[in-house]
Amino acid sequence: MHDLVISNARLIDGLGAPARDGSLAVTEGRIAAIGDDRRGRELGAAREQVDAQGLVLAPGIVDLHTHYDAQLTWDPYATPSTGLGVTTVVIGNCGFTIAPCRPVHRDLVVRNLTHVEGMSLDAMRAGIRWDFESYPEYLVSLERRGLVPNVASFVGHSSVRTYVLGEDATRRPATDAEIAEMRRLVLDVHGAVARVDRGPHRPAGDDRGDVRRPRRSDPGVPRARRDRSRADRGRELWAQAGCFPLGMEFTLRHPYPLEAFLSWRPAIVAESETRYREVLADPSFRAALKEEIARPGVPNRFSDKNWDHLTIAEVSRPEHRRLEGTTIGALARERGQHSWDTFLDFGLDGELDAMLDCRLFNIDEDEVRRLLRHPNAAVALSDAGAHLSFLCDAGFGLHLFGHWARERGDLTLEQAVRAVTSTVADASTASATAAACSREPGSI
Repeated sequence: MHDLVISNARLIDGLGAPARDGSLAVTEGRIAAIGDDRRGRELGAAREQVDAQGLVLAPGIVDLHTHYDAQLTWDPYATPSTGLGVTTVVIGNCGFTIAPCRPVHRDLVVRNLTHVEGMSLDAMRAGIRWDFESYPEYLVSLERRGLVPNVASFVGHSSVRTYVLGEDATRRPATDAEIAEMRRLVLDVHGAVARVDRGPHRPAGDDRGDVRRPRRSDPGVPRARRDRSRADRGRELWAQAGCFPLGMEFTLRHPYPLEAFLSWRPAIVAESETRYREVLADPSFRAALKEEIARPGVPNRFSDKNWDHLTIAEVSRPEHRRLEGTTIGALARERGQHSWDTFLDFGLDGELDAMLDCRLFNIDEDEVRRLLRHPNAAVALSDAGAHLSFLCDAGFGLHLFGHWARERGDLTLEQAVRAVTSTVADASTASATAAACSREPGSI
């Protein structure tokens, strides 16, 4: 007897085969049989019967780009991803994880996540259960508590570096001895994982071994051939492509999208609001920003073309209410100013806490369609678990099915399901294989 039979379903296998009507049986958590009879009678008896009523039954979505590393220690469901069709998540992206971590560095590690990934410091301090230090201990800790989705992981460069260099991790280059120690830590993880037949990946951002890089359609960066040297060396190269227009809500008091500018650093290190305001008003600071944003090919989070997609959503001062719904680009043209001057003057005029809505990437849907159709594009970039105050694209798979397949018709539903199931699973396997086989010196 089966545990479950789902009948009267529209079956899509995730491998690209045409959809067909039928039924499916599950035994001990695995697909035991698939039948052509929509009523499911040919599959035999089951403890539970579900009538799908003609709805699509497909494999769970694989999300390659999440930041649930901390959240999984108190939320085994990886909320909200599992409620949006995701059954597998990859954590440790962008080089950020919470292991390995010495007890003395715990606050430093979570502060890194707070600053770079937009996570709540209070939530992490209250929620993370620090019953681990090494990365294998972290994986065992997650498994012991139980997890709802399948979880694969990168070993994050930032945590490995902090484990070895401590407070100096962001202050100076690593010595040869420290690089050797970081390398040993990563290889020890691979060895431990191999012994238990599991598969976390190598650190993100590795310039010699990483085979996947995020890819967005960026209005400020011209098309270019990138990473050709890796492909020429026989690496299998995959790009992560987002299917959402990627945007953020932020304030000038906490301007996360601007912090990728090297010229923004004086504002980051300003020790008080008075000093922060002085920096924003400084003509030399503004001149540096204008020069950097105009430099072609620099992959900032923000470009000169974004000003017409940066909207004043909600102001702080009543006399500025007329500006709500106006873009900074339009306001700058009205005032005859450079957009940086208009933007910073607006903030300094009592609007550091005004809510700004910015569409950053994937604005041109024809360009996005080109990326989604690329044979080596892995549809991902949800950033689920991070940036909660800015964005949450955990429903990217459902958006792919609804917008790109059903509404626009750029993909068939079968192709869309394959894009977020078997295709990304293959990309993930390629990454893990390359990681296990790559052993170049100095790879961190």
